[in-house]
Amino acid sequence: MRRFQLLLWIGGLMMAAAVAGAQIPREITIQGQLFKTSGEPLADGDYDMTITLFESATGGNGTDVCAPCTVPVSRGVFTVILGGIGRPPLPAMDRQYWVQFSVSGEQLIPRMALTAVPYALSALSTPVDVPIGAIMAFAGKKGYDYYKACTGEALSSKEYPELYAVIDTTWGNGSSDDDPSTDFNLPDLRGVFLRGDDGGVQRDQDLHARILSSEMPSIGDLDGDGYPELVVGSYQGLHSQAMASRATDPPNAAVLYLIRVK
Repeated sequence: MRRFQLLLWIGGLMMAAAVAGAQIPREITIQGQLFKTSGEPLADGDYDMTITLFESATGGNGTDVCAPCTVPVSRGVFTVILGGIGRPPLPAMDRQYWVQFSVSGEQLIPRMALTAVPYALSALSTPVDVPIGAIMAFAGKKGYDYYKACTGEALSSKEYPELYAVIDTTWGNGSSDDDPSTDFNLPDLRGVFLRGDDGGVQRDQDLHARILSSEMPSIGDLDGDGYPELVVGSYQGLHSQAMASRATDPPNAAVLYLIRVK
């Protein structure tokens, strides 16, 4: 016969720590209130409690994160901190979990879904400070969570609305495949070098191609416009030599460019 029922709230203390500017905690604070089936709060005292996290609402193998814990209860209210120093480790908080409670050997059902604040833990691996649309070089050979490889792939603005709001159809209108739902493209950066957008300044894009690193002249800002000017060395000679050899590129390595999409 069931003896207990549970009212649960999760993570309030953890939210306070994060807002205060501290490091993102590696803990989950769970608070709740236990009642007898008659509706009365559970009597004050210490109770043995087992808390298990599952990846599904029913079935499956769980991870015990409090097994068992001696938990003080006052007027039915209890507080448990999961994870952290001296406690069983938490699983990676990068997916949905359901929490199962057992009190004094009685399993409380149904499992309850972890939502909202506990997933601030995923900020340890989520690029919260990387804006959507940012491009980065990646040493691996495939995409990563929250990112896609810059291969010109056609995407749907309905599926990636935030990315679409940033890059729109700058890199294509999605017509590169036969799917009518795709209406914009990722950049295609395979086999190309990146440079800064000149913003209409029309800087000399070939300047460095005309200067061999082995004979780099000293430079200075002669006319005060903020751009370096050649002050020594034979410009004409370097130009001719560079154009003849075309050996101006330093050794390079191929990387995968990723773009944050969500």
